[in-house]
Amino acid sequence: MDKSERENLTTRIHPELKEKAQIQAIRERRVMADLIEDALVAYLANVKTKVS
Repeated sequence: MDKSERENLTTRIHPELKEKAQIQAIRERRVMADLIEDALVAYLANVKTKVS
């Protein structure tokens, strides 16, 4: 996916989950948007193989 073509997404998550994601993003020296996008891509790939 082209990272230059992005849209904003507003959502709500549990504060503990947000904090853990922020810490992980810092550890990996990346922005949270990239971490969340990669996690969502991996999740959807996993769901696709389970359903197919």
